[in-house]
Amino acid sequence: MITKLIQRIDNSKYRYIGYFLTGLFSSLAFAPIFFTLALLPLFLLYTYSIRFESNLKKLFLSNLLMFLGHFMGGCYWICISLTIDLKSHFWLIPFALTLLPAYLALYPTLTAVLSKRFQPSYVAFTIGFACVWTLMEVLREFIITGFPWNALGYVWANNIYFSQIASITGIYGLSFITIVIFTLITISITEFKLLPLIISIVIFIGNISFGYNRLKTEEVKYLDTKVLVVQANISQQLKWKADEKMNNVIKHLKLSRMASKGDVIIWPESAFGYLVSLQDRFASNISGVIPENGFLITGALRFHQENEKDDLKLWNSLIVISNDGYVFDYYDKRHLVPFAEYIPLSKYINLTKITDGQIDFLEGEPTRTLVSLDKGRKFIPLICYESIFPHQNFERINQANFIVMITNDGWFGNSSGPYQHFYMSRIRAIEAGKPLIRAANTGISAVIDGYGRILKQTKLNTEDVIYTNIPQEISKPTYFAQEMNKNKITSILTYLLFIVIIGNAIIKRKKSL
Repeated sequence: MITKLIQRIDNSKYRYIGYFLTGLFSSLAFAPIFFTLALLPLFLLYTYSIRFESNLKKLFLSNLLMFLGHFMGGCYWICISLTIDLKSHFWLIPFALTLLPAYLALYPTLTAVLSKRFQPSYVAFTIGFACVWTLMEVLREFIITGFPWNALGYVWANNIYFSQIASITGIYGLSFITIVIFTLITISITEFKLLPLIISIVIFIGNISFGYNRLKTEEVKYLDTKVLVVQANISQQLKWKADEKMNNVIKHLKLSRMASKGDVIIWPESAFGYLVSLQDRFASNISGVIPENGFLITGALRFHQENEKDDLKLWNSLIVISNDGYVFDYYDKRHLVPFAEYIPLSKYINLTKITDGQIDFLEGEPTRTLVSLDKGRKFIPLICYESIFPHQNFERINQANFIVMITNDGWFGNSSGPYQHFYMSRIRAIEAGKPLIRAANTGISAVIDGYGRILKQTKLNTEDVIYTNIPQEISKPTYFAQEMNKNKITSILTYLLFIVIIGNAIIKRKKSL
């Protein structure tokens, strides 16, 4: 019955509309809905078209439209950021809604075309297809500055047990397992084979069991150091108004008063609305809230200018301020958002960036990936967009005690964007095996341990603080932190794909004899 329904959709004059709507529906599998079964109709059409559609043009166009719907449903929130200054950016909304999803849709569409060669055996097809898809997701992290948003493995980001495998494989391994499971289920349904379904169930149960056994004896442990995470809930419309900047700082100061000796206070991205130099000494009303032996970590715009004749240099930064009011350490964002923080090919494109101001931000130093609080405490800094990249700033991961991630998701209102961003951060904690402290302007702020367990969390669009001890890092470094973050997953997938291609060719040759 299901196969006939697929055939009816495939042969209908409304074929392309059916594919598009199926892709749009599948976006419900991600945060905040996490209706994972929404992927099943997509995979039914996807695998059916790959295995049985002989016309490559129809195969390409059908899947391009399906994944256009998939990524439009997953990335529509980008358009909301353009409404903050609607008068200046309204004309960009149609392009943001269609061009970026169309670009992202090319990756799974090319996967469909390349996977047609894996036909004789459902085992070869499943493994080869999963390898190609996952390699395409890896490419998405690096090509044209990268945008690995909503990799397929994130559909499990709310399932603490299923997502534990990311401690070994990272998010891409989680995607690989997801593809294998859903492909086997769809083959079982469309070709009336029981064994693929049994294998998919075994993989699912095995992965859940791994996660359960990993967590069952691991209690949450804390350091002596306390952290105060401030979520001031300042709307994006007020964030950069000149007459509101001081009020915004005062609001953060009021929410920081409960800090005690030795505590670390964390404000979100761009919380300090004034330009900051490394030589600055902050006023007593700011340094006064920083407790003895404590620190304030805040997002700020850092500048440098040798003299009045030189161009002003700007960075989107995280700075650490000590109790004496001086900058103790800092980090400049390395992975900037195109068109929001800088204009690509600005010599040839006459546009201004979406964020406040006319000057493009500069990239931070590649070697500065660790920030110190004192001789004994170090953390990995991530600013907003950087947390979606599985390999960002992980070069010295084993020297860090925890991760600090600051963001301003006020750009995206009450959409799915802030939720998706939050759950991607959760996977970073599992991969690294390090506690992650997330400070967001309008939510979601959280303290997450090295197993991805959410210990404290605020709601979106609320004024709130989190005051708790910093969790300890896990006792043994994760395999991902030790090995897989060195891009070994790419090599493993390539070797596996090579084996599948050779095996597939042998099967084809035997069938032709």
